[in-house]
Amino acid sequence: MGRHKTPIYEIPYMIQQIDKYLEDCNVDGSQHTKTGQRKPLRIPILKECCLKNGWNHIYIEELARENEELSVKIKELISWKEVLLEQGMLYGTIKHGAAIFSLKQLGWRDNSVVTFNKGEDIEDDELTKSLEEIAKKL
Repeated sequence: MGRHKTPIYEIPYMIQQIDKYLEDCNVDGSQHTKTGQRKPLRIPILKECCLKNGWNHIYIEELARENEELSVKIKELISWKEVLLEQGMLYGTIKHGAAIFSLKQLGWRDNSVVTFNKGEDIEDDELTKSLEEIAKKL
């Protein structure tokens, strides 16, 4: 027995609502107030969009795995979030710690892995220790 689809979970409607949410967030900076000033940007958050539309975010993620169009729209929302967080951090309008925390939730990492020809992965700390040991021997 399949799940009962309500109108709020119809894909075209959902995509339209995500577009409206992104517009409300003014992610592209194109909206202005009546006095001509640019409206402030709001960082889009998928869970907020889901809450505002009465959607279960876990179910939305399941639907996105099955529907390419919805998946692309959600990735667009997340991409705008990444861009605005990174810009805010670079321009000093968002505290670094808050931006880094949010970016890490999206899968960003603040350490790198170096792969040598042998296929071994070495974390930054291990590489630094190895280089220090070599430098001591010189």
